[in-house]
Amino acid sequence: YAFINFLSSEDAERFRRVFGNHRFQKVQSRKISSACPAHVQGLDENLKHFDKRAVTHARNEQYRPIVLRGNQRVDFEEAIA
Repeated sequence: YAFINFLSSEDAERFRRVFGNHRFQKVQSRKISSACPAHVQGLDENLKHFDKRAVTHARNEQYRPIVLRGNQRVDFEEAIA
């Protein structure tokens, strides 16, 4: 899964047109991507939502959510503060 916080509805719609029903060629999979609005909207609201989920505190770090600001990865705890 990926939750992308678009800054404009135009960017979100453009992404949906490109990646909705997209098949990624570099991986061996029959899966087709889909893109739709999330039930939780906005970066701050999503951070609050995931702060209370087990996945955020998973032992294996690869399963935890990541937060990017620009090109930089931000620690989840720092992002939510």
